[in-house]
Amino acid sequence: MIWQKTFHVKPIAKGRPRRGKLTSYTPERTRDAEDDLKIRLRCSRPYKFTGAISVSLLFIFKKPKSAPKSRVLPSVKPDIDNLAKLVLDCANGICYDDDNQICDLLVQKRYGPVELTDITIRDME
Repeated sequence: MIWQKTFHVKPIAKGRPRRGKLTSYTPERTRDAEDDLKIRLRCSRPYKFTGAISVSLLFIFKKPKSAPKSRVLPSVKPDIDNLAKLVLDCANGICYDDDNQICDLLVQKRYGPVELTDITIRDME
């Protein structure tokens, strides 16, 4: 089985936990992005994967006008691993039982006309 969904929202990287006076907390921007993505995943997921899976993530950003014309790829922040972490953490428990099921992971960051996050999950068994 293959499940693929494109969300037309700006890709957000998972922020590092912040330390308060007594406890650590997730930054508000990260928490809001996680809540939004979890709702979108719950509404669009037809089933939950139970075996080994392959996950492909594509993050599209608009090229800033200040970027040099020679820059073809977005080799700037946000970091690709933090982009993937937010999506994978949100999909955990919604699209699949646990992230230990992920055996293949392809993550790409590109420039394009509209900002979006594309998620593809494939059953490997």
